[in-house]
Amino acid sequence: MTTDKAALKAQLDAQYKELQDITKQYQNGEAKATDVKHSSALLGIYKERNETFMLRVRRNGGNCSVQDIRSIADVMDLTGIDHGHLSTRQNIQLHGVPLDNIYLGLSELYKRDIHTRGGGGNTFRCVSNSTLTGVSTTEVFDTEPYVNAIWNCVYFYEKAYQFGRKFKLGFTSEPNDDSDAGIQDIGFVPQIVDGKKGFKVYAGGGMGRGGATGITLFNFLPAEKCIQVAIAGIDMFHEHGDRKVRAKARFRFILERLGEEQFKELFMEFYNNAEVAEEYLKFEEIDHAVNVANLKTFDVEAPQTEEYKNWLTR
Repeated sequence: MTTDKAALKAQLDAQYKELQDITKQYQNGEAKATDVKHSSALLGIYKERNETFMLRVRRNGGNCSVQDIRSIADVMDLTGIDHGHLSTRQNIQLHGVPLDNIYLGLSELYKRDIHTRGGGGNTFRCVSNSTLTGVSTTEVFDTEPYVNAIWNCVYFYEKAYQFGRKFKLGFTSEPNDDSDAGIQDIGFVPQIVDGKKGFKVYAGGGMGRGGATGITLFNFLPAEKCIQVAIAGIDMFHEHGDRKVRAKARFRFILERLGEEQFKELFMEFYNNAEVAEEYLKFEEIDHAVNVANLKTFDVEAPQTEEYKNWLTR
């Protein structure tokens, strides 16, 4: 695989410019909403029922720092975005984005190293992770370094944005699969065998029509091989996913079409040919104890608004 960051950054800039142009054409009555969606969906932008848009901010593994929240709030103030919410896929969805401010919102987020690319459309979506990772007393090990490593590699992999439908990877850090890794397109459940970290790997899971837990690809995959599995799945889906019948275009339908044995054989062909640059094979452990020790408390009275009371109740 190739991940020429400079070339792909230029391509991303071009996508932003294309979106800016098509939104102006739409505003002038020279383009349809479907034309806007063609450019906007890959960047996590969808038209709402009125003339505003939703912008989906990717938070890989659900990781979002206080500074990230402040940065997003700053962009909301700059662009007139009226509210946001946390999605079930560990993203942040910003609603009520005025048409005139789509490009401004994108560029201001990008300046703050906050990304939306792949937040929608037929793309590699946010890698989900257990909400308890790094803080649970029952986790097998902290899976966040592996989630981050996949993101760092695949974000710049162009095939990951050229599917017939979306493609989802997910991790859990608990032995009981608390985050439903088994129903992802590819899911990772941590294990330690003979003192070595690794994953049980599922593939072909899903929800909706024909939804089921995926089959087991690996009973034990050395943890550092997780990126290779991700790349293999992306390459296989890119080449063999259905691009004609949308209802049959998810990864699990390759499994349904081929059967378990042939699916595994095909996957292993892609796995054995998947190459990962050495620079991405860095799984930096996180010392959460230091992070906890550095937490600050603030002597601030809670707002007495109805919105805050509703949030507190829920």
